[in-house]
Amino acid sequence: MTYQNAASFTQVIEDDKRDPRVSWQHHLDRKSSGGVDLVAKYGTPLPAATSCEVENLPWYGTGGNTVRLWHLADGKRNGFYDEYMHLSEFTKETGDRVSAGTIVGLSGASGPNKNLHYYAPHWHWHLYTPQGTRVIPWDYFDYVPPTSSPVSSVASVSSTPITPVTVATPKQEEEDMFKFVNAADGKPSERGVYAVGRGGKKHLSGQEKGLLERWRNENERDSLLLAEMDIISNVLRAVS
Repeated sequence: MTYQNAASFTQVIEDDKRDPRVSWQHHLDRKSSGGVDLVAKYGTPLPAATSCEVENLPWYGTGGNTVRLWHLADGKRNGFYDEYMHLSEFTKETGDRVSAGTIVGLSGASGPNKNLHYYAPHWHWHLYTPQGTRVIPWDYFDYVPPTSSPVSSVASVSSTPITPVTVATPKQEEEDMFKFVNAADGKPSERGVYAVGRGGKKHLSGQEKGLLERWRNENERDSLLLAEMDIISNVLRAVS
């Protein structure tokens, strides 16, 4: 089993030094079973890496909305399967059989507790072998370029045409979701700090503002409790 040309995939996130093996090790360091995090703005179409059968797994533990892609050989499952995690939307039905390059979902930030904004938006990908071992997909590419080589800004794994998608780093996506606005005029109850996004605005309490500032700080985000993430998610839903 091989994938075609790793150079055609979007970049690994900057936090992982644009290196899939660094990303894999970072997952292991966080007590994850492994994975590679790729740059994908919220809503980026994600293509199947090979011919496969789709299995949608809504709210699949810490993976949030997850699509499992069973590899096919001669029309039958061969035991390998990919999982793309943290999706915002599924685009195929469970049981659909698709070719490499077919869009099977849209990237997102979903995670535990049916939270659509648990993480910064990105594309998490890992592979399972027929023996049930989770492995790094980069061990199965027919070509892997040097880490420093330029890579495409869109996800494309075959000659099948895919509409180009502009992507941003997770940090850029977070900055685009909302901004802080200080309102000094109006009634006393209307003064203070607001989170203003593309879908609306919300008057923030001191707690909400402090939590949002911590969430934007990559060094502090991992220390946030689930209850605190729920507060952050409620604000993001109100303004996005």
